Amino acid sequence: MEHSKLPTKNFYLRKLAHFINGIFLLLITDFLLDRYGTPKMLLAGTGILLLVMAGEFLRIETGLVRWLNIVAKKQEYRRFSSLIDAIAINLLMFAVFPTPIAFATMSISAFGDGAAGLFGRMWGKHKTPFNENKSWEGFLAYAVVGSVFASFFVPPPLAVTMAIVASFIEINCKYVEDNLIVPPTIAFLAYAIQALL
Repeated sequence: MEHSKLPTKNFYLRKLAHFINGIFLLLITDFLLDRYGTPKMLLAGTGILLLVMAGEFLRIETGLVRWLNIVAKKQEYRRFSSLIDAIAINLLMFAVFPTPIAFATMSISAFGDGAAGLFGRMWGKHKTPFNENKSWEGFLAYAVVGSVFASFFVPPPLAVTMAIVASFIEINCKYVEDNLIVPPTIAFLAYAIQALL
């Protein structure tokens, strides 16, 4: 691997944050759903979103929490990070789709995407024709890890289908924020498949 392509400390911290946020969001959502039901979980989730947005505002506008830049992408130093998108879109998934599909979607996005980044950066030798920054090794990691975690919430064949579609969308996202496209697409797909079967 070329020295310029070696993963940076920032990269590893971003991926660690990806996994920790995924675990945190799954646990807090499950706890709030069990204890209070969907409407109050969505209200609490909106509160969490507002707190994260306040932290992001302070990071960007005042520099008071500039240390949070360590887990931001370079292009996110002066704008909201993709974490805002991920929280907002996951709230929408729970508002619109059945809970198991929403959990499967959240799992694929959090763990599949994180695994794709790690595997692709560390072992990705075969670049995709769609995006020179993505590799087939990352695609495979996304599909496998996403399938495994989604299988906790939906039947395995549906989990695999969702994860493969998510992986294909991911490798085609060059400029568009994948956190906004992947969850609603795979949730709608899962819902349609279940409705047709």
